[in-house]
Amino acid sequence: MRSPGQPKDKVQLIWAGALILMGVAVFFRIPQVMPRLVEMGHSATTVGFIRICFYVIGFLLVGGGLKKVMRHFKPNENETVHSSKK
Repeated sequence: MRSPGQPKDKVQLIWAGALILMGVAVFFRIPQVMPRLVEMGHSATTVGFIRICFYVIGFLLVGGGLKKVMRHFKPNENETVHSSKK
């Protein structure tokens, strides 16, 4: 069982915030990076594929961070079962 005040929970919540911030940063960085790739002479197909990959990475980072936040604030199943039996 976990108790909400454990240092590990705080670290996990900070890690979740970092994941979300990095995912958002990826979304803001994509428009700045893509013109540089075009200047390097990459084909349109390659640039499109790289753009999709960056967006997928951003979504995974934000999604993983949100999942950690939701898991942190979600009540334990054991606590829910015990409180409903009272």
